Amino acid sequence: CLSGMDILLTVDPVNIHYILSSNFANYPKGMEFKKIFEVVGDSIFNVDSGLWEDMRNSSHTIFSNQDFQMFWVSTSVSKLRQGLVPILENAADKNILVDLQDLFQRFLFDTSLILMTGYDPKCLSVEMPKVEFGDAVDGVSDGVFYRHVKPVFLWRLQYLIGVGVEKRLKRGLAVFDQLLEKIIMAKREEINSHGTHHPSRGEAIDVLTYYMTMDTTKYKYLEPSDDRFIKDTILGFLIAARDTTSSALTWFFWLMSKNPEAINKIRQEVNKKMPRFDPADLEKLVYLHGAVCETLRLYPPVPFNHKSPAKP
Repeated sequence: CLSGMDILLTVDPVNIHYILSSNFANYPKGMEFKKIFEVVGDSIFNVDSGLWEDMRNSSHTIFSNQDFQMFWVSTSVSKLRQGLVPILENAADKNILVDLQDLFQRFLFDTSLILMTGYDPKCLSVEMPKVEFGDAVDGVSDGVFYRHVKPVFLWRLQYLIGVGVEKRLKRGLAVFDQLLEKIIMAKREEINSHGTHHPSRGEAIDVLTYYMTMDTTKYKYLEPSDDRFIKDTILGFLIAARDTTSSALTWFFWLMSKNPEAINKIRQEVNKKMPRFDPADLEKLVYLHGAVCETLRLYPPVPFNHKSPAKP
């Protein structure tokens, strides 16, 4: 392998089920994975064992929280109506070409950062401004991708001297570090001024607030008082949410543009089963769900997964 790693590739569903499900405990991410993804530190995507268990359980708690889900819906709908739709209407009126992937990345970055921290970077507007934060995510994502095909000594050297994609990765991390440092500081001041406050039912809560006010007695390995841990956690979620979903949406609409019959069926299903938008009715949209799943099958946003056997 060009990257210097000893790799065995498999696409057999039986093998994948064995590795990711039935014998999951024997296949942690491994040290090679940690080297490549060291930029996200101790986020859920880069840890194993007890810390991974704590991260999974804590993230499941917040993401399944009804108030957070309502916050998720209201944030997405607001950005859709006030950001995405006006841009598309403006493009249609003026016959302007639109880069859908860039548009969806902006949409997802805005909504994700609001959900993660409560802060709106306002990337999504008719002016389509150049946003430093978006470039920072691209720099980190590109750097991580190319680490898969480069020898470790090469990308480490490039990172050290600051050249190529590693230079962009390093710059992107610095931008995010500064941004998240300001957000975390402001959030701590807000929490301290009001005392440790656990949001009541019906009150919107972002992921940052959740982790900074969580009951740490429930988790053995989490360190929400450590700013580095908080930064790693938020950065990991941001990268995952922005790039994967925007990629899936881009491919979905491209496939729809090639299949007008599918568009008609989706419209008919939506008009019949969800004439007024209600998230609770989404499960009724069977054809739409199937179309999204087929998109993910044909063009998976995360096409491969690293695992390293603990035992032969």
